[in-house]
Amino acid sequence: QDDVMIYETSLSALPTGAVGQGNGGGGAGIWPIYLSSYVSFMKAEAAMWTGDTAMAATYLEQGMNQSMAKVTGMISVDPDADATMFPSAAYNATFVANIMAEFNAAPTTTAYDATIMYPSAKDKMDILGEQYLVALYGGANDAWNFIRRTGYPRTLQRSLSDPAESGPFPRTGTYPSGEVSANPSINQRPNNNTLVFWDAGVVNPAN
Repeated sequence: QDDVMIYETSLSALPTGAVGQGNGGGGAGIWPIYLSSYVSFMKAEAAMWTGDTAMAATYLEQGMNQSMAKVTGMISVDPDADATMFPSAAYNATFVANIMAEFNAAPTTTAYDATIMYPSAKDKMDILGEQYLVALYGGANDAWNFIRRTGYPRTLQRSLSDPAESGPFPRTGTYPSGEVSANPSINQRPNNNTLVFWDAGVVNPAN
């Protein structure tokens, strides 16, 4: 009983926005599987591969707006949310306009500067990739797929650890041991370096 009283007292002392039983939306949030914004970003990526940068810009803008609408639409389910931290519609519109101006002004490709270990300047795929990864918050598997598929964005933060310690960037995963033992047609992969059929093996500089 004393433990319960201590726990309840500690919950009542939690600051606004802190995680705790009874706080937030009470489970009314989402677990992203595949959102409309993801589709728009993939369409933008496809347009880039065909050289249609105008179409890529259209889908990039659409993806950002869809992502923001999804996030801001969840505000209403959280009674503990701090309204002073909500971005205004004008702020969001300005952000999107600035990104679109940056995308439209950026070259299609830029060189990688080995001296600074970053691209000499962002190209369109860097900008598209950055915004896609932001929209993918909570959906890391698609971020991993995008990096394997494209090698972008090249502006990702570099690892703080020794690359020799972290090992190579995984291009795939090994099969579950139960699957291998139950299915004689499956041969376990020797490591995580095997490329799947759609992976061209482009290396992201951050990896």
